[in-house]
Amino acid sequence: MPVPNIFRWFLVGLCLGIIFSCVKQTQIPLPVQNTPDDTPVITPGPATIMPIPEITKSPLMVSSTNTPFSTITKKPYSSYKEWEENVLRLLNTNGGCKLPCFWGISPGKTSWQSGVEFLRGIDLFGLKGVTKDGRFPFYSIGISVKNHLLSMVVTIYKVNDMVGAIVVEMDGFQKAEITKRDWGVYSLKRTLTQLGTPSRILIGLETPHEPPIEAAAIYNLWTIYDEFGVNVYYLGSKIEGSNSFEICPEKEKEIQMLALFLRIPGSNIAPPGWNEAIGGDSIEEVSSLTRNQFYNLFTQEGNSMCFFIKP
Repeated sequence: MPVPNIFRWFLVGLCLGIIFSCVKQTQIPLPVQNTPDDTPVITPGPATIMPIPEITKSPLMVSSTNTPFSTITKKPYSSYKEWEENVLRLLNTNGGCKLPCFWGISPGKTSWQSGVEFLRGIDLFGLKGVTKDGRFPFYSIGISVKNHLLSMVVTIYKVNDMVGAIVVEMDGFQKAEITKRDWGVYSLKRTLTQLGTPSRILIGLETPHEPPIEAAAIYNLWTIYDEFGVNVYYLGSKIEGSNSFEICPEKEKEIQMLALFLRIPGSNIAPPGWNEAIGGDSIEEVSSLTRNQFYNLFTQEGNSMCFFIKP
């Protein structure tokens, strides 16, 4: 069943909310707070990661008179390459932790101060603000690597002096220079292997409304783990000439972008737009697969890792 691509509108709403609710964009006075003993160490290496030495803005952000994600011109690192290698190491390993932990920031375990300090080490002048409903202070950074072809926006939300939720958006997978090796730790197969059978699997398909019939189709795929506080979103695109109703999320270049919605496990924390972004039909409604069969399809060796959507 074709459904609107509500996630694209969610991104626009989220970005507008961040931009228009932000406060003065200067260095942030960090709260005085001790990190709990069980908070994982989130320093990625012996040296602090510093921002890209030029002014950039994530393409996921809505244009504004302000530059929401600016960087500094100082070069405490010996080279931009050294900075980029540290960021790519985090991206390739997820900082050595398991979702809902992201790069060592764990919802409900990492203090707000520690989370902000870590993100400031990546982009010194991130964006600080409060959501439009006034419930969630947030801190957000935007970065790009690999000649600015792979872009990311990382936003953490404060709950009771802790990081309560994290939203991560990654874009640029369709670029020829970007391969699944760059982001594969968040691929569908890796997520299923780490977390098991999802609580829910939702799919929405958008088929072309005008000729040619062979034009690319877009699909939205959600894997939702209510127990773990993990929602993973994949935006896929079928190339011209391919079967629009055959979904192959593990195929190189079929996934164009992804987003991670992470929160304290078992909680119902939902920053504005979170619940509205989730949409589509259940895997049982749009295919011949059950959730367990879907899991087995992508985790057992020798399977095609493709399936068909009912037109």
